[in-house]
Amino acid sequence: MSATTLTEARLSYGGVLKSELLKLRSRAMLWVTGIALGLWALLAVTSGTGDIAKDPLFGTESRLFAGVMLAWIMTTVYAAVATTSEWSTGQYRATFAVVPRTQLWLAAKASAAAIYAAIVAVLGVVIAAAATLPSSLGAGGRIVLTDWDLWRAFLGVVAVFALSGVMATAIGAIVRATGIAVIIIVTITFILPFATLIFGAEWAVHISAYLPSGTADVVINGPMFGPALETLPLVPASIVLVAWAAAPYIAAWQLMSKRDA
Repeated sequence: MSATTLTEARLSYGGVLKSELLKLRSRAMLWVTGIALGLWALLAVTSGTGDIAKDPLFGTESRLFAGVMLAWIMTTVYAAVATTSEWSTGQYRATFAVVPRTQLWLAAKASAAAIYAAIVAVLGVVIAAAATLPSSLGAGGRIVLTDWDLWRAFLGVVAVFALSGVMATAIGAIVRATGIAVIIIVTITFILPFATLIFGAEWAVHISAYLPSGTADVVINGPMFGPALETLPLVPASIVLVAWAAAPYIAAWQLMSKRDA
């Protein structure tokens, strides 16, 4: 194989994506993933079986997603940190020496974060099911694998995690500073949703419907990602949720082509 062929293979989207996926495999990733999944399972178990008596199907299924919020925030923050670490550690020099096409790198980085976040979401549901189903079924609950609401919640959670990974990567690429990126992510995913609940002002009520947490709850059809005092219909909420990922990604895409690494 010639040197030119090797270079083209390395600079292909698939080659860069593989490289970025390998970068995510670290002790930090294992710790973040383990804690996120542990909290998800813990909150699912401690949510109790009280709602099962009222609605055996909904009560059983809702326990699976009771711990989704903290796992979502942790995974999203990690995606941002994984991006800003390129600059904080100086690794960007080696990265862009190998992959000078910075927009290609951004696409691969965002894809890797989305894949990682989606895997965490799937594992979270599986682990929560293993932890809660015995007690739920023992309390009279039931689960129907052909129930559309269950699949909507499951697929919605995976989509929300993946889109949030893209959003966090883009924000990290824009600001390039770990502290600032973390502040932005935590503000968007945690502080603002609860601020709207605390203040309760009319403007705050409207904002909650357009935050990632508010739109995510509409997508999965359940109040799991955070408090939302007002909600949008499904289609507008889905569009807004995608926009939370697309807008910073487009901004990062433009910046990557205009400024020095």
